[in-house]
Amino acid sequence: MTADAIQRHTIACLTSELDALDNFLRGQGGVRIEAENARPLVVTSSAAGRAFGFLEQRAKEFWWTATRLVGLGHLHDGTADAHPRLDERATWSGPMATASARPRILVDATRTHSNGLHTGVQRVTRKLAEFVAISGEGAAVVQAGKRIVRFFKGPWPDNVSFEAGDILLLADLPVMPAALDMIERARKAGAYIILLVYDLIPILYPGLCAPHFRGYFKATMDTVLARVDGVIAISACVAEDVRRYIVDAQIAVAPHFRIGWSHLGADFGAQDEGDGARRRC
Repeated sequence: MTADAIQRHTIACLTSELDALDNFLRGQGGVRIEAENARPLVVTSSAAGRAFGFLEQRAKEFWWTATRLVGLGHLHDGTADAHPRLDERATWSGPMATASARPRILVDATRTHSNGLHTGVQRVTRKLAEFVAISGEGAAVVQAGKRIVRFFKGPWPDNVSFEAGDILLLADLPVMPAALDMIERARKAGAYIILLVYDLIPILYPGLCAPHFRGYFKATMDTVLARVDGVIAISACVAEDVRRYIVDAQIAVAPHFRIGWSHLGADFGAQDEGDGARRRC
């Protein structure tokens, strides 16, 4: 693949990521990074920005706490978004292997389904969803209220129940606190729960993230790490970050807790560069 092709693919991916960012106080000074025909990314550290972020976080915490106390947590935990969108799920039309007799891999795609994004994490989740459907290794699932259904509609039972030996893979950042219900149900059924960790940027470099997200991310990580059987990181560096964070934050993980890592692949299928470009890869 040529350098120009790699650059175009990189810019396309970054543009998709920037479209998903909520950059409040845009244009209030600081560092401005932009390219032709792309949204600018503004990083600001003004006093007004920090004050706004602090007030925003306190307001969200009050809202989350108050709604949970009166049983309305679904208004913000993601399940309210997932439920009315169940009819909008894609219908599987690809190849499908015979279901494997060994324990299934169940990929939690609730957040990916709810937000409808196709940025980095969501691309990985969708590819995993396709893999388990094609290979027969399991299924991608979505939680809506108390229902756990398949990510794809298809020639199979829609509702999914956990079985002993299943592996629940939390491939996207879990939707809290709804994810705790899924984790608990998987645990009671004798399934293993594995968290896929891409990075700890909101914790290690909080200034790069919106205030409301870095607090949510840390709370989610602290809660989920204490409830899963292990972590798969996307690199040895991230695995070490997770290991160090667990120690520094004094998170009480399970006695059998393990940390591993595996590199993500690359999908350039949508980039049709012709036979010549492919020969140069």
